[in-house]
Amino acid sequence: MAGRLAAVRSLYRHALRSGRIDVDPLAGVRAPRRPSRLPRVLSVDEAASLVTAPRRLRARDEALARRDAAMLELLYATGMRISELAGLTIDRLDLDRRRLRVIGKGNKERQLLFGAPAASVLRGYLAEGRPVLAARTASQSGALFLNAAGDPLSARGARMVLERWVRAAGSPKRTSP
Repeated sequence: MAGRLAAVRSLYRHALRSGRIDVDPLAGVRAPRRPSRLPRVLSVDEAASLVTAPRRLRARDEALARRDAAMLELLYATGMRISELAGLTIDRLDLDRRRLRVIGKGNKERQLLFGAPAASVLRGYLAEGRPVLAARTASQSGALFLNAAGDPLSARGARMVLERWVRAAGSPKRTSP
């Protein structure tokens, strides 16, 4: 209905500009509003299955599996955006107090808290996963999450990691960060 209305409105606008009509009869007509739907939320079991997938399922690369587990735990524990996760640096992480500072939309900084499970997985990644990934490149980066080549993980790369684990864990296809 809204599409048809837009087409007719465009026709009348053209007719008004070309002088074929004097008044636009649809000037005050509004398109019908589509109902807004809430996003689908994972069940507790689905979320647990997704977050623990890198530890349960065998991964080709142990360092990447540790990175993926840390990423999924942080996403679950904090609710941060994928872009915030990809932009995290080590100096913005305080494992002892279990908090981190992220730069979000509008370049605004905010603090996020996370629990003991996420802190534990992060400690494992920082001790045994990240050094292996960092050794794969000559450049040094302060990024918390690194890609397979040892460079900072991009937001698109983080999204691809999430999508891979969504498929592997058997979560619904339309699962988003």
